[in-house]
Amino acid sequence: MQTFGRTVYISDVRTGNTPTVRKPPTFIEAARRAQIIDAATQTIAEYGFVNASLALIAKRAGISKSVIGYYFATKDELVRAVVDSFYLAGHLQMMEKLGKATSATELLTLYIRENLAYIAEHRAETRAMGDIVANFRQPDGQPVFKIEDTEPLIEGTAKLFEWGQATGEFRRFDTRIMAVTLRAAVDAFSHQLGAYPDLDIEQYTREMTELFVQAARTTS
Repeated sequence: MQTFGRTVYISDVRTGNTPTVRKPPTFIEAARRAQIIDAATQTIAEYGFVNASLALIAKRAGISKSVIGYYFATKDELVRAVVDSFYLAGHLQMMEKLGKATSATELLTLYIRENLAYIAEHRAETRAMGDIVANFRQPDGQPVFKIEDTEPLIEGTAKLFEWGQATGEFRRFDTRIMAVTLRAAVDAFSHQLGAYPDLDIEQYTREMTELFVQAARTTS
């Protein structure tokens, strides 16, 4: 799976290019929206993006297609909400943990551990994201999510390594290359976990952490 770093905001519902103004959702509306997003995620994980029809999503959620239409005008709009929900939840969960780091080495360790833990805890959702990224296309056939969308995540990861270099914890190296390599390793974990469900996650996390810490740290 190619995980895409995104600055996530709840999108305006749009008609053409003009934002449609809506009142803030009630608690019940927010719960229903979350229910539909979860049903869509699980349906895509099971059937794939192409085959995950609104009818199947509605059936899983125990509602009618018209209810989905009230909250999401099209399948594309719903799928975008699925992606936003996944990455926003992951961002919030990880930031809570990463904010406790007091050194770059500790932050790097937490970064790897929390990324792998989130993937392991959300296997179906991660599988759905991979299928969406691979198959969600614009009308002209171009992918909706492109490699350029990873830039905010790559840049943020590079900042981690820059901090370590500034404090003297990390040696001098190209922080962007290291960031791209680390993100690729995180993505590879999701592939391995999908292919080998009984993968020893603790050992995988330990070995991957040691690999990047040793690669980054200043040698005496």
